[in-house]
Amino acid sequence: MTALAAANRSTGAIDRAASTGTVPGDSPERSKSGEFIMMHDSYPTVRGGSPGVGQSMIPTFDPRLHVAFLGGSAVLTGYFAVYALRNRDSPGATWLAATLAATTLWTATYAAGLVTHDPSIRPLWEYVQWIGSAFLPVCFLLFALEYTGHDRVVTCRNVALLSAVPALAVVLVWTSEFHQLMWIENEPVIRDGLATMSAEYGPLFWPILLYLYALVLVGGVLLLRLAVLSDYLYTDQSILLFVGLAVPLVGNVAAIFFETSPPGFDFTPYGFVVWGLALTATVYRNRLFRLVPATRRLGRSTAIQQLEDGVVIVDDERRIVYLNEAAASILDCIPAAVVGDDVDSLLGDLPLELGPDTLVTEGDGATATDGDVAAVGAEGSAVGDGKGIAEVERGGHRYEVRASTITDRRDRRLGHTLVLHDVTARYRREQRLASQRDELERLNELNSAIRGVNQALVSAASEEEVHRAVCESLADTGLYAAACGADVQTWNGDADRWICAADGDPTEPTPSTTVSLSSDDGEERVPLTTDAGPEAEVAAWTVVPIVYGRTVYGALGVQSAGEGVSEREREILVEVGELVGHALEAIENEQLLSTESVVEVELESEDENAVLAAASADAGCRLTLDGLVPSVDGDALAFVGVEGAPVERVREALTDRGVDARTVREGDDGGLLELTLPERTLLGTLDSASASVTSASAESGAATYQVELLSNVGVRRLLDRVEAAFPDTALEAKRERTQSAESLVGSLAEHDDQLTDRQQEALEAAYRAGYFAWPRESTAEEIAESFGVSPATLHGHLRKAEQSVFDQLFENDDERG
Repeated sequence: MTALAAANRSTGAIDRAASTGTVPGDSPERSKSGEFIMMHDSYPTVRGGSPGVGQSMIPTFDPRLHVAFLGGSAVLTGYFAVYALRNRDSPGATWLAATLAATTLWTATYAAGLVTHDPSIRPLWEYVQWIGSAFLPVCFLLFALEYTGHDRVVTCRNVALLSAVPALAVVLVWTSEFHQLMWIENEPVIRDGLATMSAEYGPLFWPILLYLYALVLVGGVLLLRLAVLSDYLYTDQSILLFVGLAVPLVGNVAAIFFETSPPGFDFTPYGFVVWGLALTATVYRNRLFRLVPATRRLGRSTAIQQLEDGVVIVDDERRIVYLNEAAASILDCIPAAVVGDDVDSLLGDLPLELGPDTLVTEGDGATATDGDVAAVGAEGSAVGDGKGIAEVERGGHRYEVRASTITDRRDRRLGHTLVLHDVTARYRREQRLASQRDELERLNELNSAIRGVNQALVSAASEEEVHRAVCESLADTGLYAAACGADVQTWNGDADRWICAADGDPTEPTPSTTVSLSSDDGEERVPLTTDAGPEAEVAAWTVVPIVYGRTVYGALGVQSAGEGVSEREREILVEVGELVGHALEAIENEQLLSTESVVEVELESEDENAVLAAASADAGCRLTLDGLVPSVDGDALAFVGVEGAPVERVREALTDRGVDARTVREGDDGGLLELTLPERTLLGTLDSASASVTSASAESGAATYQVELLSNVGVRRLLDRVEAAFPDTALEAKRERTQSAESLVGSLAEHDDQLTDRQQEALEAAYRAGYFAWPRESTAEEIAESFGVSPATLHGHLRKAEQSVFDQLFENDDERG
């Protein structure tokens, strides 16, 4: 749109005439009123005559009315220019202010020119008017771009490019007297008191005019498009702004392409009144800068860009059209580099079938509906829930892929939007819940099996029956492919005494690692999972020790039928091992109380780890075991008599070999020592094996032990353990003899139902340490320290033990009396 509309199109037939008429080229003459008069040669009429064909007739008004009307329009648009500038923080407000400023300049200069009759001054208003008319379309387009949310296009470079043609037009206008590029002829015409400019256009006028029209039309299309694409949310302001510019545009077209009377009359400034009224209505409805379209569009775009979910838009040919930063991060790509690529290049391991209706996959006939997405697995089945949801893993995260179809207003499919939502936390939570559910089911089944184990152990009368009952109960649950029980030597590969149970033929475990079930620090209670290797028939075994207190009877192993064994299940299996150990201990005690036949074994050791033998050699003395106090859950205490050497020398020799020793009694050539025996010592090993050590002595580096056991099975198990830990120990003699149960269990057996294990241990330890002698050879504090308890606890054990013994003693005396 251009202020050239201020001059009417002329073909060169415009005659400059006074009221009497002249020919073209004559100087205009003044009428009686002093006005310049021009008239068309096809209708040689005087002022006020009828217009010719194709000529617009402008009603005759007082020029002051024209000036007042246009002045009011300029004031209105100028006011809104200031209003827009005050709201310059809103999108498009600055360019709207520039548009309205150009409008005001156009209107004001045209009004001033209408009443300027001096032919030397009238063209100056035309030149100034061109500044506003040339840049108004540029400002309007920039306003439309920012207002509708296309502000990324509004860059300094683009503004400069868009302004190049208008700037050229202004330069050509102001230098028109030196060339005929904008117009060949442009002369003032005065009629009915109004001074207009009548021009014959030059060669550059038309391309400049078309360029300016194009800018206005593009801006108008953006506003109309906004009304449609925004679900008619911005219909009011879009329509009002478009109409406000359309009316002046139509007026400009009429002024350029049609003849007017007076010649060169421009309708455009009068149309700006509609532009001002449209702005008034928009502001009145609080929609101009209160409800800005750019906020919605840019906000939606920003939301998609900053969305944590990945968004990928593909066309109907599966080509990538857009993906946000989150999707680029998930798929590890550069957005600009993959636009136009097939979506399968990014989701190659997740084949997607995108369709408008129902998708039927090959294989099992699984379907995905709603026109969304189906993920087809390797065998042709749909992965997901069949409702347009699939899942893909990237970078250790799991993403749910949901697709929606993009359609136009005619429901024609244009493409699809794929949303990748991170469901890693949900997936892991579901996996954890499923794992917990499965574990609870397994534990319930295992608990049921343990109840069966308890019932089986009640009726078992031998070690073999115990192992068999436990293995069969565990194998019958279906949780384990096989269950095996054996002693330590069998698990270590030094013997072959397996007892196994399985659904089919039981297979003995062949672990690739040596299963160690006993150690000095008590780690034998930790379950061990072994792997037989990829080529072995047995994949994995979970092994737990069979223990009672410090006595290790063997181990129980189970082979998982499917899933691995959980930590909680291992703990239960450890409890099963302890339960079996308790049953074996009970069987041994029952046999001990009921049998009169025991096996007596004599061992001789020169092993360096046999501390009694080593200490006798180091100190040059004889050591004799005076008493051994077994312990259920700790190290045993041994009281050793010393002959032929100072007690302090022997104590230092024992301490150097890692044995805690305390002097109980000391003489000139001997005394008594209290030793805390860890299991790694030979005497400690004998104690932990439930063997009854009747005597022990050591001299000159050789130690002899007299041990009693219940059966040959116990002897074999003891020898296996001793030979494995102390290879320089030999069996010197073995004989079976008859002995009463009372002698086997000791003089306190008749009080076992009254004394606890700890009370009996405390009482015997105090007795052996000389606590009851006078004067006392050991204080309660010293015994408590060796015993690993506080003095108050030791006193409690002793008082309760004494009370139990005295009750039995004096109650029996009362009964006899």
